[in-house]
Amino acid sequence: MRGLVGAYLAARVGVLLVIVIAHRTHAELDWLRLFAAWDGGYYLQIAASGYETHIPSGPGDGNPGIAFFPGFPVLLRGVSTLTGLPVVTVGVLLNVAIGAMIVVVLHRLGSRFLPTSVATRATLLFIALPGGFVFSVLYADALVILLCCSCLLLLDQSRWLAAGVVGAAATFTRANSVGLIAAAIVAAAIAFRQGRRELAPLLPVVMIPLGMLSYLAYVWRHTGDAFGWFHVQRQVWFQELDFGRGFLGPLRHPELWHSWAYWTAVSGVPFLVLALWGLVRGARLPAIPAAFTALTLMQMLVYSSVGLRPRFMLMLFPITWLIASGCGRRTLAIVSVISAVALLGLTYAYVTLTAVP
Repeated sequence: MRGLVGAYLAARVGVLLVIVIAHRTHAELDWLRLFAAWDGGYYLQIAASGYETHIPSGPGDGNPGIAFFPGFPVLLRGVSTLTGLPVVTVGVLLNVAIGAMIVVVLHRLGSRFLPTSVATRATLLFIALPGGFVFSVLYADALVILLCCSCLLLLDQSRWLAAGVVGAAATFTRANSVGLIAAAIVAAAIAFRQGRRELAPLLPVVMIPLGMLSYLAYVWRHTGDAFGWFHVQRQVWFQELDFGRGFLGPLRHPELWHSWAYWTAVSGVPFLVLALWGLVRGARLPAIPAAFTALTLMQMLVYSSVGLRPRFMLMLFPITWLIASGCGRRTLAIVSVISAVALLGLTYAYVTLTAVP
């Protein structure tokens, strides 16, 4: 385990060095902009001053920060108030620490289904994934991934109440954690099939959606618009359920093949191909994480402007088990090295605002 945490910290040092280089090559970008670029700026604003009541009708019409769930900014504000440290400093330090916890929990979770050596290689691949820059900047992804990993582990251990609490915290943090609902339903079905007659396995099924529903209810009360969150998503961020039309956009609009933003949105395809190869080679995911992975992947593909972006691919962490099981050690080592190089390159593109993360 120390070796895995050491590899994770080495990756953080590499990302930090890239950010330093970006600062030297782009003097117009101060440290705040480098560590809180893109969505990070909205998390910073929410943590500092909360949400606005206005629902923007389009880009440029007010602050669309209401699209961002409150779990991460609430944590930022709380820790900043307790420690007296600036919010950005708190966010970066928290994410580095949370990432280390993910490594520990993910390895423990993988070891329940895989030989320890395979779980170790899968965790190393996860550390090298290109989207890992989020563990060093002001983004909510690290927190929601830790909560999802922990919830899946608790479901597998039949710790129903704890799984419900942690799962609700996940859906309070990001909308792309709804795959936990599918995992909870499958876990409850397995428990009942095994002859359990108590209602405890249903607790996570009921509790996990409460995090998301509570925030949607808050937006309704705060703005007067029952569908306010969905309106901001569609009108400002151009994200809505389109059943894959956006993902398959180049079939209708060939000019998208020349769009860097589109290639970023589909950059996770090679990892899915490797996971499919693992399936062909006989690797399988257990039912509970498989349900989580299937719904998370479906959400990424059928929700426009989301796609297989590098940081969203981190939410598909169970596919690293398929890749590690289906690829030989040498192949997996090559994939991990290429992925690590892509991590450094994407970090530079992210902090210099040349790529949408």
